[in-house]
Amino acid sequence: MQSYNPLVSIIVPVYHVEKYFSQCVNSLLNQTYRNIEIILVDDGGDDTCPSLCDSYAAQDDRVKSIHKKNEGQSFARRTGFEASQGEYIMYVDSDDWIDAETIEYCVNNIDGAEVVCFGYKRIYNSRVFMTPLFASDRDLSGQYIQRRMVGLVGNELSHVEEADRLVTMWGKLYSRKIASKGVWISEREVCTSEDALYNLFAFSECDVVRYVNKCFYNYRKTDNGTTTRKYRPRMFEQWKLLFHYLDNYIKECDEDFHIALENRIALSPVSLGLNEICNPEGFFAGVRKMKKILQDDEIVHAYQKLEFQYFPIKWKVFFYMCKLKTALPLMFMIIMINKMRALFSE
Repeated sequence: MQSYNPLVSIIVPVYHVEKYFSQCVNSLLNQTYRNIEIILVDDGGDDTCPSLCDSYAAQDDRVKSIHKKNEGQSFARRTGFEASQGEYIMYVDSDDWIDAETIEYCVNNIDGAEVVCFGYKRIYNSRVFMTPLFASDRDLSGQYIQRRMVGLVGNELSHVEEADRLVTMWGKLYSRKIASKGVWISEREVCTSEDALYNLFAFSECDVVRYVNKCFYNYRKTDNGTTTRKYRPRMFEQWKLLFHYLDNYIKECDEDFHIALENRIALSPVSLGLNEICNPEGFFAGVRKMKKILQDDEIVHAYQKLEFQYFPIKWKVFFYMCKLKTALPLMFMIIMINKMRALFSE
């Protein structure tokens, strides 16, 4: 029998996800842990989601429906947090879902910790990939998590694909104290990296983070209205602002934080290149944009300090091409990487 029974607030920002929304909310309503409140924050969408939010609230008194003007996911989460009453907080994106025992397992394992985090499953059209964050259960320091929000160091660079696996706001059960320390920066400012900034601040007063080696979170990677890749013409400028925010925060931190930021900057051409192959002005417009990116002073400085010895051969080649500013062959390599990823996920 459950002896510790704190209220858990689940905050769901909602925008144009009518195709998947019911699966998300039903996964929350069907949790084996019952002492929950589900806060659905309609971010000003014009599909059926606003009425669906109200319908769920009318059917179950654990559900709250909030409507607000469109400001983006980060501020929708902030609205949900401000309306929440739980001793613990969980964020779930409205096109994803969680396994039925997620909250019960996290609550049962939070003793002595302030945050419980867990792995996820990447859900493609016909394949599912288990994505644990570590090899086994373990306790981690808040400072370690903070540094991972900034970037990788040393041997961690041997797994470039794991760079941002820890940064998400979803996949975690936060104590209210820790969640309240997070800083809300719009994704419209920093382009998809608002989670890292929130968590960098949130974990500032966290002593113990418990990782449970379960892949409870189901992260939808199929082409739906919220996660499909679209060209972001200001992505590099937005990430420059992100680097500025990170640099300001870590000024008094130890050397590992500064190395981690340099490495984050050095690894950024992977995602920036994937963005540029979607450039609507065509392939060579993307090449020209990548050339400018690779000539940026921050990028050049990061490659002067990057420790190439940790990378497997494919990434050594990739990042040497970045260091040499060879944008044209680099873009061909990015196209091949993208094709291999698409083939792998079919």
